[in-house]
Amino acid sequence: MATILVDTDVYSYLISTNPKRALPYKPHLEGNAIALSFITVGELYAGFTKKIAKGEWGPEHLHRLEARLRLVVVIPYDIEVARAYGNIKGTLEWYVKPVVDPPSRLALVKRRAARPSANQPVTELEYP
Repeated sequence: MATILVDTDVYSYLISTNPKRALPYKPHLEGNAIALSFITVGELYAGFTKKIAKGEWGPEHLHRLEARLRLVVVIPYDIEVARAYGNIKGTLEWYVKPVVDPPSRLALVKRRAARPSANQPVTELEYP
């Protein structure tokens, strides 16, 4: 079983009440563990909180989100994540046109998830 990192949109489709939204992704995820970055988790909370504040959803939606989040791997923030993000974003902006934050965040979270230990130093920039 592999661990597959998915972004906010894909995870939203997976937990949607409309099962058709998840169909394109299910074949890639079947039998694998799902991982989310801490950024994705924050974006999910923001979206759910907004819907509840607008009166579109009740608080039970937030409870269901939290139950679902207990079933996935959440890749946490640490100083290595911040350093890797700075290296990726800084290097890409120096040598290439500026990048939008989400792709570089995704790259750093993938890189962090691939390291066996939080204490392993970042010695070189790796691209996904």
